Amino acid sequence: MGWPVGDALLLAPEEVVFCHDHRERPWPSDDWLRLTIADDPSLLQRAEVLAALRAPGNLVVLRDTAIRSKPELRHSATSWAVRWHREKHPSRDEAAAEVRWAAAEDSIDWPALDEWSQEVESAGRIAEFLVVDEEFAVVTYRLRRAEPRGDGTALSRLQQMTKQNILTGLSNALPTTSGVWLPPEFESAGERIIWPVPHIGIPLHDGRMLSDAEVAALQLLLEPDAGSQAVQCSENRADRETAVLADLFERGCAVRSGFKYGTRWRAYAGAIGEAHAPWLVQTADAAPTDWAGACLVARLAAGVNKTWCVALPTGDGMVHLAIDRPPSDARWSNPQRR
Repeated sequence: MGWPVGDALLLAPEEVVFCHDHRERPWPSDDWLRLTIADDPSLLQRAEVLAALRAPGNLVVLRDTAIRSKPELRHSATSWAVRWHREKHPSRDEAAAEVRWAAAEDSIDWPALDEWSQEVESAGRIAEFLVVDEEFAVVTYRLRRAEPRGDGTALSRLQQMTKQNILTGLSNALPTTSGVWLPPEFESAGERIIWPVPHIGIPLHDGRMLSDAEVAALQLLLEPDAGSQAVQCSENRADRETAVLADLFERGCAVRSGFKYGTRWRAYAGAIGEAHAPWLVQTADAAPTDWAGACLVARLAAGVNKTWCVALPTGDGMVHLAIDRPPSDARWSNPQRR
C-alpha cells in the first residue's frame, strides 16, 4: 500500500481512509477528510471499493501507485488498480486481476468496456468491476467475452436447395400482427416441403410461427444481395437487431425470446427442450445504460444459471460481452454493512 518516498510512505487518499478505518491510524489532520472530500468527491466511494478488496486479504496496487513505484508493472491505462490473491505478492507473482469501479448511477460505454476487458484478458488477468450503490454497498462482477455456440449448421453453409426452400417457405407465409405463420407444408420446385430448419420459429397450430426479426435475419443470411456488415453498422435500430439474431443463427444456436428474463433473446446450444438456454443475449441498443440496470439483469441471469451478454458489432464481426457473478469466494464486498 502506498509508495516509498525517501524514508516515508506516500498514500493515496483512499489508502489513508483504509488505514484509519481498518488499521486504527489517525487522520493526517483534524480537517483532512473534510478538505479532501471537498476537492475529491469520489473519495468515499473509492475507499469502500478498496476496503472490499483489502478486507479479505487481497493485495492491491492502485494505478497511480504502480506508475510511480512499479513502472515495470504493465496494466491497462483505464484500470483503477491491480489485484493479487492474498497468498501472492507483487514482488514475485503475477497479478490475478485488474480492477475498475463505478457508482450504480454511472452510465456505461459498452464498447469501451469490451475493449478494456480484452486488454486485461490479453495480459492473463481477470477483468473485475466493482459497483457502489447509494448505501455504499459494493458488489463485484467479472467481464469477459462470451462465445454462444450451438450444434446447428450455420445457415450460410446449407445446401443451395435448402436455402431456396427456406426462402420459398417465407414467400408462402401469411402475415400476422406479430410476424408470419407458415402452413405445415408448402410447394417448392414442384415438391411438397416441410419447413427445413425446425429450430427457427415455434410450432403453432400445425404450422410454424416466425417473428419479424427471424424473417429479417433469414433473409439477411440467405438472400444474395444482403450485406451483413452494412446491416450491423446501420443507423436503423431494427437492422442492428437483425444482425445480432443472424449472427446467433450463424453460430448454430437455437434462439427464443428472452422476454421472461428481461432481455431480448435466450440462446440454446442444442435442441430446444433438451436443455436450458446457457445464454441471455441483449442488443447494445437495448442494453442498460447505467450500472444499476446492468447489475439487475446480471444478477437475474446468475440466479437462473445463465450468462447474460451484450452483443456488440465490431470490424471483425459480432462479439458478446458477458457480465458474470464471480465464484462465492471472490465476491468482494465492503465489510461494514449499513
